[in-house]
Amino acid sequence: MNESWVQAMMQSHHSFLSTVCISSMHYDAMQNIEPPESDATTMIKLEVFRLINISLDDEGMRTHDRTIMAVLQLMTSQIVLGKEQDLLCHEWGIWMMVQLRGALENLGINGQLAILLTM
Repeated sequence: MNESWVQAMMQSHHSFLSTVCISSMHYDAMQNIEPPESDATTMIKLEVFRLINISLDDEGMRTHDRTIMAVLQLMTSQIVLGKEQDLLCHEWGIWMMVQLRGALENLGINGQLAILLTM
């Protein structure tokens, strides 16, 4: 199946909500929200963390494209905050998931996930 990024994103709660997290974090930054994020963004982010953790506990979902996608998009949303330690943690987690999958070549979504991970 030739699955697109949007189709893949729409097929799981954590990959979809991680996209919403990017939008919410961007909105907060454009509105100069203080502290670094609004209550709504914090709630979205916590739900994404919760859903990712559920996937990481499930052996079948631990290294699934949608879980990797969700972590990548969560990491992208965190760039706004500029907390290097958080970014490194997400980066390490993605690296581990890719290693468990065998290599970038084994990722799906028509190579889009591998391309975005290497960017």
